[in-house]
Amino acid sequence: MIIEVPYDADAALALADLAAGLAGHGRAGRPSPLASALVLAGRATSSMRNRLERFPAGTALVQESLRHASRGVFAHDGVVAARVEFDDSVARAPVLLAAFEQPSAGASATLTAGLRLADAASLAGPGPDARARLGGATRLRTAPLAPAVVAGYLAAVGDPNPIHADRDRARALGLTGPVAPGGLIALLAEAAARALDFPSGATVYSGRFLSPALVGEPLELAVAPRPSSGEAAEARVLVMTPGLRLVAVLDLRAESARG
Repeated sequence: MIIEVPYDADAALALADLAAGLAGHGRAGRPSPLASALVLAGRATSSMRNRLERFPAGTALVQESLRHASRGVFAHDGVVAARVEFDDSVARAPVLLAAFEQPSAGASATLTAGLRLADAASLAGPGPDARARLGGATRLRTAPLAPAVVAGYLAAVGDPNPIHADRDRARALGLTGPVAPGGLIALLAEAAARALDFPSGATVYSGRFLSPALVGEPLELAVAPRPSSGEAAEARVLVMTPGLRLVAVLDLRAESARG
């Protein structure tokens, strides 16, 4: 089913600025493609919150993967046609697919989130050690992901998942506290690439989330260019805990010319 949702450019800019600030890069100045897609997805999925929140006690829905593509720039405060599908036919591995189009602005985006129904056993233990994968990468450390910052992200995208804000629910899953949302981690990867002078217009197009990142702690990000063909420049961002345990691997692309 196709519905119409408003595009809130101010909310998308606030998300991009939030990530830039955490990465020590000041202000983004404009919404990133991923920030725009996340805000639109939040608006478009508001009617299916009951399905996204329906899981057994002692479990939580966590993000395992992300795929994203965007073209053009959505018009400020314009209306966007949205199509959202939530495939929960595989109960422990549902997929959320959102597609957006604004023909008048020549803009479109798709966002696919691979999810997983996790319990305490599957969340136990740290992520893999990332030290062997850091050769040739430029690193930076973010500011701590303060609860108020995470709350601002959750409000902007309409994410109701209690694992990101409810300490008791997080502890019931064997965690020491709430964990950062996958979308926020992906935005930080974009901001890190910009802070380290990766070509403008870079956005996450693919990512895997491997272990939780705790709210209240900083993250280490390592950015390394990747070989690519044509005019597109690509980079891989490793997102790690302060102890260099791997949280996520995200791939970015900038369609602008290199340099």
